[in-house]
Amino acid sequence: PEGTRSKTGKMGKFEPGAALIAMKAGVPMVPTGIIGTDRILRKGSFFSRIEIHFGQPVPTGPAENVEGKKTLEEIGLAVRSSLEKILNRIS
Repeated sequence: PEGTRSKTGKMGKFEPGAALIAMKAGVPMVPTGIIGTDRILRKGSFFSRIEIHFGQPVPTGPAENVEGKKTLEEIGLAVRSSLEKILNRIS
């Protein structure tokens, strides 16, 4: 949901696009933590290991709620919370 990569490996500001797409499609969002991407393509790194962790699906609700900015923010907060739990569990 950040819409970009992180140079530090830390989570950035979430953008509403992924939640909006999920709501319009009528599908839940699955929080996915990808760990180690900050080490990929560094000078001298030939093979780097990344880890992918999945959280529980976050319901997005019916597409009729798309107008509600609060709903998008709530979904973003739920996904962020799930990702923070994943990161805390593995660190």
